[in-house]
Amino acid sequence: MAPVVEGPFVGRAAELRAVHRMLGLVPGRPAGRCAGVIVVGAPGCGRTAFLAAVAGSALRAVHWASGVEAESDLPFVAVAGLIRSLAAHVDRLPPGERAALHAVLDADPAGPSMSALCRGVLDLVEVAAGEQPLVLVVDDLQWVDAGSRRVLLFVARHAVRAGVLLASRIGPGRVPVDVGESLPVVRLDGLDGTDAAR
Repeated sequence: MAPVVEGPFVGRAAELRAVHRMLGLVPGRPAGRCAGVIVVGAPGCGRTAFLAAVAGSALRAVHWASGVEAESDLPFVAVAGLIRSLAAHVDRLPPGERAALHAVLDADPAGPSMSALCRGVLDLVEVAAGEQPLVLVVDDLQWVDAGSRRVLLFVARHAVRAGVLLASRIGPGRVPVDVGESLPVVRLDGLDGTDAAR
């Protein structure tokens, strides 16, 4: 679900341009390969507002997910939410991939095959993006369960038709170790004096 962000977005023009370029969202540029990007910043720096600003200017369908600290040990919660948001396309996938997605949705104790799940979610995103260009936005990645994080990073590295924008807190123990070298990183530092005054 998209966050509610009140008031106008101020500043961070360079960071916005960088993310738009990386995700292939530059106005007037033909759709091409989209990349995954991770945005990092300290608590309270405005990461969620920044994500909302990117999403609002994307001119694409936007699918939101967010990590929740209380659910960080529940397997595949974030991926299940993503699958539900794209459920109309699940039946177009091969049987093995469909089975992996249904195992997540049904909370099958045996769990899905990780390789089939990664491939299934990637193909689900690609099929959906083939009908309507889309961007996946995942906030609070530091609280996304480990299985979902693995799948999301796989999709972010391999998606062609969709952009994947992830965001995480920085600080001791905040950025998951499997993220650091996986994707381009955009860091949100404090606003400069002019933007802070505005």
